[in-house]
Amino acid sequence: MDSAENIRFLFAVALTVIGLSHIFQGRVWSRFFQSLAEKGEPGAFANALIHLAPGLLIIGFHQVYQGPLLLFTLLGWGWVAKSSLYLMFPSVGVKQMSRGASKPDWVWTVAGGVMLLMAAALGWSL
Repeated sequence: MDSAENIRFLFAVALTVIGLSHIFQGRVWSRFFQSLAEKGEPGAFANALIHLAPGLLIIGFHQVYQGPLLLFTLLGWGWVAKSSLYLMFPSVGVKQMSRGASKPDWVWTVAGGVMLLMAAALGWSL
């Protein structure tokens, strides 16, 4: 496997686990983001750092800019952009996390389903 395939495999596994967690533990995810939001700007920094490393991994090793796998590369760039925004303007992160924490349970289930679909697509591409 080349590095792009290795990254797709890694994220297929990670998105499966996290997607299932969102489906079965949506309320815990909601409380997690509420807890980060309650920490204020340090919570926004923590959220930014959680997303920065995976985003950098994707954009560093998955330079695919055509076909369906473009979406995975864009996910990496999105996480880097989100992290940059939260690190430079943490009040934006606090506001977004507060909003996310108040979402109904079904939103977490849908998010988990989307992650499982992405994981399946990444697995299929190997």
